[in-house]
Order: sequence, then structure tokens, then C-alpha cells
Amino acid sequence: MVCDPEAVRFCAVGAISRAVFELLGQSDMTVVDMAASRVLAANNLQEASLPTINDLEGREMIVSLFQKALA
Repeated sequence: MVCDPEAVRFCAVGAISRAVFELLGQSDMTVVDMAASRVLAANNLQEASLPTINDLEGREMIVSLFQKALA
């Protein structure tokens, strides 16, 4: 589970979920979904999903999507 203090590796959505938990002190899927949507929108991929991109294109692609969204 992403909230487990011993968890150290996450998929893209899991990483967002962990960040939301650490910032808000609770899991909030509405915020997770909104954050994932913003990452996709920043990369003009509104019709895609982070898990699908991760599965088809891999970790490096996900990292680049997050980097572009944060820039």
C-alpha cells in the first residue's frame, strides 16, 4: 500500500497517491485523479492514462511526463 512508511517504489499513480497522502495526511482519490489529469494535460495526452503509458512506454516516459508537467 502506498501509505505504508516502508514502501519505497511506486507506479506513477502510486507516486501521486503517496504525495497526496504525505501532503494531506489522508488518501484522496479525487485529488490523485486531478493531479494525474494535469500531468496528462501538460503533455497533451488528455485521452491517455498514466498506467497505460507506463505499461506500454515505460518508466522513462513517465518521468519525462512528470518533468514536463512540473516545468
